[in-house]
Amino acid sequence: MKKIDLHTHLTLYPDLVPTRLNGSRFLCTEEQLEVHDKLNVELGVILPLIAPEAQWMTMSNEEAKIISDRHPNRFTWFCNVDPRQGSYRSDVDLGHIISHYKELGAKGLGELTTTLYADDPMMDNLFSHCEQLDMPVLI
Repeated sequence: MKKIDLHTHLTLYPDLVPTRLNGSRFLCTEEQLEVHDKLNVELGVILPLIAPEAQWMTMSNEEAKIISDRHPNRFTWFCNVDPRQGSYRSDVDLGHIISHYKELGAKGLGELTTTLYADDPMMDNLFSHCEQLDMPVLI
């Protein structure tokens, strides 16, 4: 049975990505495809990482789109939007950013790793825009 990997992080630039303290690192596209092949994974959902305080490294929405575009039968992608974007306010229109990535092919928003409480007004603002735009959120 073929599988879907709903939690894929990888990099276009393996030589630029630091090794984590535990010795692991993000895989490049070819390495991830090898892992998926061994595990019989048909499709990987790429999740960008944009909140630097929550990550060892970041991965842009644009990198996720590039990888997905290069391997459309093996990867799809979610976008990631930080609810603090725009000025740390809870009334910022995040809809235009989310719409931009949705129009580029993002299937959802995530992995959401911003270090804010789920009921923070900025998070409420993000969730509201995702709901209006019919974008699922992966936390």
